Amino acid sequence: VIDTLSILSHSSIAIQRGLQPFPLEGCTPDDEIYSGLSDQIDDTVDEDDDLYDFVEDEENEGDEIYEDLMRTDEPPEAQQKTGVDKRECCLQEIRQTEEKYSDTLESILQHFMKPLEKFLQEQDIESIFINIEELANTHRNLLEEVRSSILNYGAKNLYQVFFNYKERLLLYGRYCSQVETATKHLDKLSNTREDIRMKLEECSKRANSGRFSLRDLLMVPMQRVLKYHLLLQELVKHTTDPTDKENLRTALDAMRDLAQCVNEVKRDNEIIRQITSFQLSIENM
Repeated sequence: VIDTLSILSHSSIAIQRGLQPFPLEGCTPDDEIYSGLSDQIDDTVDEDDDLYDFVEDEENEGDEIYEDLMRTDEPPEAQQKTGVDKRECCLQEIRQTEEKYSDTLESILQHFMKPLEKFLQEQDIESIFINIEELANTHRNLLEEVRSSILNYGAKNLYQVFFNYKERLLLYGRYCSQVETATKHLDKLSNTREDIRMKLEECSKRANSGRFSLRDLLMVPMQRVLKYHLLLQELVKHTTDPTDKENLRTALDAMRDLAQCVNEVKRDNEIIRQITSFQLSIENM
């Protein structure tokens, strides 16, 4: 069915009606998209190499906002640190950025979602905020376990924390697939209703003195889920104990797998939207 629709999308009639053909030239074949991670990752790859940086390149929107929100203060003597000190810095960055990210999710709920529930219909709230409540609950628990591991157990079981959370973080598949639609819906409401536009500005001022709009903050979760493998990659790089290093590699693989899965779910949903749009256009011919 998909192949047939794809062929039709390249027809002269479809093109004359302004429909976008799919797949576009240069798209990755299905067998390459869905090949297993074991086929894509060589266990001997250097920790400095990031085979998944293409995932982040596809979604740069919100990256500067994310970096601003997650920024941690690094002491000026950081360049002179020993290997042990650098590992400690990696652990602190993981903990501190998780704290700041969890605070960001809470801020979205408390300063935007709850106030807007009085102005918007339930379907509008669901369309804009998607499953961000579930994400916030998940990250409250993740933060507790990350803190406990680092502060109480010397991060010996940190790999297990991230490995265990891989399945729960698949929630991001839905969020990342729908966030573009969410921001478009938010823009539409803001542009057509003056009361909503003013309320959004008021919420932004209360949340962060007007530095970031709700639209800005909605892009942050997509950035966060694609950063975990980078944080763990840096931790592996500065871990010398062979057992700890091997354990952390299992967590790194899990977070790389998560990033890949989220990206594929997002891409699949985009294809489905294209197919649905094309089917509707055929019915209207």
